[in-house]
Amino acid sequence: MEESAEKTARDSRKSFVKGRNGPASQSDSRFNLEQTKARVFKSFEDTAPSKFRQFYKSALMDRFLHTAILYFVARFQFQALQRRGKSGGTASPPKGDYNKMLEQQQREYETHLQDLAPIYAQIIMQESDYEHTQQDKLFFESLYEVTNQILQEAFAGQKKQSELEEELGRIFRTNQFNMASRRNKKRLNDSTLSIRELYQLKHEGDPALNSRILASLYPKKEANGSICSASASNSPIISKIIPSPREKLHGKEKSRAATPSKSGLGRESSYKGEKGDTSERKHDESRLHSAGTGMEEGGMENMGRSGLQSQAGSVTADMEED
Repeated sequence: MEESAEKTARDSRKSFVKGRNGPASQSDSRFNLEQTKARVFKSFEDTAPSKFRQFYKSALMDRFLHTAILYFVARFQFQALQRRGKSGGTASPPKGDYNKMLEQQQREYETHLQDLAPIYAQIIMQESDYEHTQQDKLFFESLYEVTNQILQEAFAGQKKQSELEEELGRIFRTNQFNMASRRNKKRLNDSTLSIRELYQLKHEGDPALNSRILASLYPKKEANGSICSASASNSPIISKIIPSPREKLHGKEKSRAATPSKSGLGRESSYKGEKGDTSERKHDESRLHSAGTGMEEGGMENMGRSGLQSQAGSVTADMEED
């Protein structure tokens, strides 16, 4: 029963995306990535750098988008399951089954993020150009904006725009540089107050209520940590490959995906003590970490930059078979 439910959920996620298997028919409601890419391309073909326009048509870009969509499908399903559990209605599953389903769904979206990380890392290693910082910034800025546009189209009917922007910013830009999260924070105003509270404010001058409104109108600036701590932290997607100094300090380094080389081939993060690879490994880690801190002003504010891995290829292959 449990295996059957898992297979059904997996099949529904794969059928959500229709890739290079030809155009969808009018009765086919599945999302067609190829058609969406063609539409989005028209919006930036005159402004994006030529290097990105070429990359946009590559198989690596397709795999990146496929895996990103699967991640958000699984994450939104997890959130829907959470809401069902909190509602406590007749549709809610028994507590024991609910906890298992919730854990399984959480593992599912975390697995997709783990798959996405090496794909993005390969993009960094193959496409970044630190000798021409302005061009590099434009490339990854274009990648972030185009990814956001395609994801918005993929989930257009679900009213997920704010949630999608916040989560995309979180995994690629870190919380310190997540502009969407700060922009979408709700502030208290007269439209969020009850009639009773408005009456008290107007006629009774409740000091506590006045303080509450004043605190909302003039909120304290949130402490997101110092510049030093921000520069020493990685975005969640880069942390799947290379732990930040803070993670190393707290002993959180566990099994990590292989770190891609410039040619796209993976090298185990342990390097097994090979002396010849030590300096190269440090160089690769430095590039990925600098991409994952989100410190580049105006640039993609760093999605975290991650690349291709064989697991992601198998995910795409499975999708196309279905």
